[in-house]
Amino acid sequence: MAKKKSSRTRGKAESAQHERRQQRLEERRLAKEQEVAREARAKRRRDFLRRTILVLVLGVSTWFFFFRNQPLTEIAGTRIMNFSTSGVNVHRTGSLEYETTPPVAGPHAPQPAACGTYAEPISDEEQVHTLEHGAVGIQYRPDLDPEQIVVIEDFVAGYETHVFSAPYPGMGPNVVVSSWGEKIELDSARPQAIRAYIEAFRLKGPEKQDCPNSSDESFSP
Repeated sequence: MAKKKSSRTRGKAESAQHERRQQRLEERRLAKEQEVAREARAKRRRDFLRRTILVLVLGVSTWFFFFRNQPLTEIAGTRIMNFSTSGVNVHRTGSLEYETTPPVAGPHAPQPAACGTYAEPISDEEQVHTLEHGAVGIQYRPDLDPEQIVVIEDFVAGYETHVFSAPYPGMGPNVVVSSWGEKIELDSARPQAIRAYIEAFRLKGPEKQDCPNSSDESFSP
């Protein structure tokens, strides 16, 4: 009787041991499946991240190569007028004719005008040479409201180089802001438009030459 009881006890123990072994195997199998699933999710995340980065890189590259060099068409709600940019480093003496008034490009005087503020008009030929060096010019009708002229001269005073202002008799618009090959025409000295234009076109001329704001005259009507 005792022998049969001992045999049943061993059988139960072996059965329990077998179940534990099977349970451990099942746990290992589940752990392995979970590990494989985690690796698959991680791989999908890595693939998604790589694709996202690739799309961003392609987008930035497309903008850089195809859109960055496209000319601006307007600034601060004002249309930018574009003109021929011929005449780089072409020096002539005497009076010259230009495509637009005030001129923004073309053959020009051998000596540029200094940057800064002027009480008298700058010659077209000297102005064009100054624009060629990357300056931005702000010119205005002499009968413009004196307070508007002060606004313009204050803008110029805010820069150490490559900005100038001067009256321009006979000009149609009240204010013209110009650079090499471009200009905008304004009814008044609109700070937002002037500032945006200077930031967009200053130092963008075809020749990189110094132009300190050494002229410090104030216009008096």
